[in-house]
Amino acid sequence: MATIDEAINNNAKRIETLTKVARLLGDQIKEQNQKIDSLQEEITKLKEHFKQISKPSISSIPDKKSDLVASSTPQPTLLQKPETIELIKEKPPGVLVTTDSDKQELLRALKVIDDL
Repeated sequence: MATIDEAINNNAKRIETLTKVARLLGDQIKEQNQKIDSLQEEITKLKEHFKQISKPSISSIPDKKSDLVASSTPQPTLLQKPETIELIKEKPPGVLVTTDSDKQELLRALKVIDDL
């Protein structure tokens, strides 16, 4: 009877570990989806901005004086916008393991899976 109880306990521990791994992966997937959604929103905003830039304005011939004033004041480019700079500085969303403890736990879980 002791061997059956030991086997049950071992399987319970394995199930518990697999459940933890599944929760970690689920949390990471949710986090990745949120990052993807925010990137898609940013892409949509940029597309709209490009559409507005590419459409010709109603006034057909601009005044030369206003051209000189407009050219003397620097206009921010898309890469100078704070949102874009922050996106560039962020780590790529493809990184799933964020801490050493997560990595160690995933490695242990993979070993348990291999043992099954």
